[in-house]
Amino acid sequence: MSLSFSLLIIFLLVVGAGIIFAAFVKSHHFIKSFIFSAVTGVGALLAVHFTSLMTGFSLPVNIVSLLVSGFGGMPGVIAMAVIKFI
Repeated sequence: MSLSFSLLIIFLLVVGAGIIFAAFVKSHHFIKSFIFSAVTGVGALLAVHFTSLMTGFSLPVNIVSLLVSGFGGMPGVIAMAVIKFI
């Protein structure tokens, strides 16, 4: 993977994280929205991990993927899946 492509992916992830954070703050229920997003993100990561034998696609469960899915929620898990396909 080239350096410019890697930088583009990092830039898009940072912009996406900023948009998600702005949505949390704007919702007036920051803590509740953040917890709901974190739970659904980690749940989606675990669902992908546990169904990997049937689907043939897996995402590793490590500290980085847990942080991305916890802070990014479902869009974070989708972003990790897209990056893995590339």
